[in-house]
Amino acid sequence: MKDKSKHLHLSFSHTGDAFKYMEKDNGQEKSSEQAKVGPFHCFENWPDCVRAATYGWPEGLARVSALSAALLDKVGSGMIRETFTPNVSGLFFDVGLVLSGEPEAWLETTQTEEALQGPKLVTIGLNATVSFYVSGETIQQRGAAVLALVQLLEAAGRSVRVLVGCSLLCERKDYNLSATIQLKGFGEALDADKLAFWLVSEDAFRRCFFRIAEASPLWKRLGASQFGNYGRVQAGWIPEGSDIALEGLRSSEGWNPERARIWVEEQLRKQGVAIG
Repeated sequence: MKDKSKHLHLSFSHTGDAFKYMEKDNGQEKSSEQAKVGPFHCFENWPDCVRAATYGWPEGLARVSALSAALLDKVGSGMIRETFTPNVSGLFFDVGLVLSGEPEAWLETTQTEEALQGPKLVTIGLNATVSFYVSGETIQQRGAAVLALVQLLEAAGRSVRVLVGCSLLCERKDYNLSATIQLKGFGEALDADKLAFWLVSEDAFRRCFFRIAEASPLWKRLGASQFGNYGRVQAGWIPEGSDIALEGLRSSEGWNPERARIWVEEQLRKQGVAIG
């Protein structure tokens, strides 16, 4: 049985709850607030980071657009396709049918049955924890793949829930802090700009999750310092309830555009989406 004083898990139903928790102040200098440190950070400062996390990061979305566009060309019969069928009612009417006196002159939209094969509810969980040595390019490439997958699954008729989290272990003792934020619930609209920050930006972990660690009662016990030493990466941890899970990263190896494309296609197939 785990000692609850040494193991703390925080779960936030949306980003607003997470930021309320981040407002806690233990009076110590915070790594999350420091000015940009070379390629370690994405944003110049904490206020810029908060703005993007709250209102969205269009620049990050632009980085995923090329990947999404390439993948959309390869997704075939599993994508939802709207077809127009003549009926006695509908959203539009066919002028030619009206003039010919046909009673079924209206056109209604229908979706292909094939598009609805496979599970209709899918939870994607990303462990955003990364070591100091993981490059921003690697973090962004992996996040772009996840965001593209979310977009493509939603386009294929699935309802996607998106979780992002982190897990840190103390260097010397068995203290553990983990946290999960729900970015998108089932049936909620897809806010791609906002997802771009939390999935693609390195500051989702290196500022926001650092800030959660700073606000927690385990902050000092994790071996934390204002220089960003916030414990060891627990790479194998994944957000609970994930159907598609990505572990944390200890190195920059393994993620590149080709790997991202292959991974997205594999996940689509596992969820019953055919690739053309």
